[in-house]
Amino acid sequence: MRFAIWGDLGPLRSVAVAIARAREHAIVGAVDCSDWPEERDVPRPPPWPDWSALVGRSDVDAVLIGVPRRVDADAVQQVLVSVGAAILAFDGREDLAWLYEWTLAAHDERLVLYPVFDFSDDPVWDAVKARPADRWRLLQWEDGTLAEAARLEAAGEESGDGGKGPRDGAGPPTVDAETIRARFVHAADVLLKLAGRFDRLSAVAGGMGEGRYTTATISLAGDQSPEAVWLASTAFPLPAPDDGAPCRGLLTLSGGGTALQIVLPQAGRARIVASATGTDDRGDTDAENGEAADERPSAAANATAGRHVARRTEAKQESNTVPTAESIDRREGESDATSDADADLRGRRILTRFAALSAARDRDPAFVEQTWQHAVRAFEVAWAAERSLRRGRAVELHFDTASERSQFKSQMTAVGCSLLFLTLVLLVGALLIAPLIDPRSTLERRAAAAEFLFDERDFVPNAPLLSDAGRRHVREVARRFDAVDAPIVVAQKSPEEITPLDQLRRRTVIEALRAEGVRTPAERVFLAPVTDPQSLWLLRALRWLWAVPLLVFLALQWLIVLARPARTGPPPPAVDVASDD
Repeated sequence: MRFAIWGDLGPLRSVAVAIARAREHAIVGAVDCSDWPEERDVPRPPPWPDWSALVGRSDVDAVLIGVPRRVDADAVQQVLVSVGAAILAFDGREDLAWLYEWTLAAHDERLVLYPVFDFSDDPVWDAVKARPADRWRLLQWEDGTLAEAARLEAAGEESGDGGKGPRDGAGPPTVDAETIRARFVHAADVLLKLAGRFDRLSAVAGGMGEGRYTTATISLAGDQSPEAVWLASTAFPLPAPDDGAPCRGLLTLSGGGTALQIVLPQAGRARIVASATGTDDRGDTDAENGEAADERPSAAANATAGRHVARRTEAKQESNTVPTAESIDRREGESDATSDADADLRGRRILTRFAALSAARDRDPAFVEQTWQHAVRAFEVAWAAERSLRRGRAVELHFDTASERSQFKSQMTAVGCSLLFLTLVLLVGALLIAPLIDPRSTLERRAAAAEFLFDERDFVPNAPLLSDAGRRHVREVARRFDAVDAPIVVAQKSPEEITPLDQLRRRTVIEALRAEGVRTPAERVFLAPVTDPQSLWLLRALRWLWAVPLLVFLALQWLIVLARPARTGPPPPAVDVASDD
């Protein structure tokens, strides 16, 4: 495959090295890449002027996009649609709306999008997932990256606002809710892969007030999933339990009589440093506790949170001692010996899995979409954590696959509710306005409403004789005469005066009603001017205008019914991906 690079590599540095060293792959160009690895066997690709050089090229099969939030979202989408495949690195601050737009584009254009987080694609997760997933009761993640993020934010490098944290020893550095969300999304990526899904989330934080925090605790739970706790502090770096060196994270999995501890170092691959069988972090075996073991994950989370603080306190005390040159050289020598090899291994794994996804684009597009949907899930959980932190309450997590159909249904539901409300407003308005614009008299309106109005159509032209329609009208009025209390109006020939013809026509109607058995029709038969029906067009339009939003709403509901159904069927088979372990 032929790759292009857009932006600084960051976490994709190892992928670029793997591509450059692979015989079957090549890097044909780079745009705005300033951190290219200076290695002999990794030649620098030719530079291209800007991102528009990536659009419409036939010599590019995929693109590596480093930290897409630093570039224009619309430009990223144009490049993705044009190239068709991409490996994207995230720093956690991306807007969720961007990911939804890229999801729709990926679904419509069958794009291959491979997301890369800080801790993804490490070989240690394959070893963890090989163990039975239902054995874990508690997943505790102690974060070691928030302290560094707080330091960068205080220096104005992370947030770009010139720094907001306290200075001159006023207290520990602080971060905002966005920074906590940006660091948590990388842990959420791993926790979702290990636990499957979560249904509830609660986030609490402590700090200096005004939206500035020094500690954060995020708890996740699900009906069919283990409890997970994410702990972070800006006060001290997180030491590894085996060598005391600062690390990016420490994950402890406990339950089923087993405890597993995984260290995520600053450089290199993750490692399992502790694995105990027989007791879990709660100090009791499942055989001893029985069913009560399922009811105590929250107590375990509180206990491990206390150990989390104690470990950081010990790290602070150790940091006050001045290390010797010999200890520094020994530690650096041991880490550098394996970090480069581990980085190359991770880069090859990402490249191999991306190539497998590209090969499955046409054969199994559902499997390709699942990889990207998992990244969207991780961001949704992280944004839910920020919302819980700001609102100070737990939130429910409801996942729905982002697709064109789901977006269409959501939009139509919102439009439909608006149209129903508009229908009620117009109906009330029509009832209030109709009497004001109706030019007819009360007598005429009552007769017209009861169909007791005799006009020119009921008489022979210029004669006082009833027509065939008039005689049928008389029989209908006589039948309902006693049941309907409404006046009988005979239309005047001229609205200005009553003519002899009008009098004769009134007498004709009275005699016809008597012939039909009505005893005293004269008391309810009146002469009155009648409004021309042609002048009532505005009133007729108003009668139907209020119902237009309702008709539009019904039409939109038919569009929802006729929309293309979502894909159904059994889950797609897994693609066999080679491993470089």
